[in-house]
Amino acid sequence: RTQSAVSMQMKKLEDMVGDSLFERGSRGVALTRRGGELIVNARRIVSLLDETAASMVAAPLGGPVRIGIPEEYGHAILSRALSAFAKRHPQVDITVRYAHSGAQIAALAA
Repeated sequence: RTQSAVSMQMKKLEDMVGDSLFERGSRGVALTRRGGELIVNARRIVSLLDETAASMVAAPLGGPVRIGIPEEYGHAILSRALSAFAKRHPQVDITVRYAHSGAQIAALAA
């Protein structure tokens, strides 16, 4: 883009926001407080768009996953989480082992 086209877009953005977003001076252009607020949100939006695009082309998850968890946590927490996960990733084969921490550590070592 040409300098004049960029300047025109910056002016339109300021008009749309209803506030000055840039401080223009002899040393160039800097963001105002409102401009800083805008750029934080703009970066989040661009990041979300990048994340969305990446998720659309990413290969689906698949393969085995083994989870070890104490029995007292399994029913309250794990069942809902596994249900939601299975709907999003049907190619993943999940095995859950309920046991005390000592038994889980021994199984992991084995």
